[in-house]
Amino acid sequence: MDHGRALTEQELCTVQRWKTQGVLVKVDSAKVLGRTHNGAILLCCGDADHSWDVLTHIVNKLGCTERLHLQCFNGGALRVNPNVPIPKKYRIDAQLMEGIQVSRDLKKIETLFLASHAPCGMAGLCRLSIEDVLWHTIEAADIISATTGWSRKDIILLFHVHKGNGIKNTYFVEAKTKEAVYRIAA
Repeated sequence: MDHGRALTEQELCTVQRWKTQGVLVKVDSAKVLGRTHNGAILLCCGDADHSWDVLTHIVNKLGCTERLHLQCFNGGALRVNPNVPIPKKYRIDAQLMEGIQVSRDLKKIETLFLASHAPCGMAGLCRLSIEDVLWHTIEAADIISATTGWSRKDIILLFHVHKGNGIKNTYFVEAKTKEAVYRIAA
């Protein structure tokens, strides 16, 4: 059964543009080869309609089959970014930042999968566009790296999309700048 709303036509066009421009690239196990030998921490949205897909893509397509340490909260990567306009009663950025640091220290795991998805209920609550979701995910990785000393190369960004009709895909995020995310022209 296909739960949750799918991307709009405009959002689908944005995803296609990102793929064409290399902002998003197909997940490939060769890219993470040797980086998850000791496991990985996954910070993703706990959305019941999407989290299982993200998890199975990491296991099946990326080969991360052992020691996957989960940190799953609605909004995923958005929740660790203090720049996202999440209502105060739902803010957990400081606690989540501490949580992923504790996970790294206790489990001795250096690789962090930082995932977001579209459409996202938390993003909708915050009135974020699909571009905002992707940008705030990139920004979250930079914030994690700057505040924790976590190597930016060990933070792997994933973006999961629900295209409709049961079609869901997970991509690596290759963009590093706000301009790459919001660029209109091809």
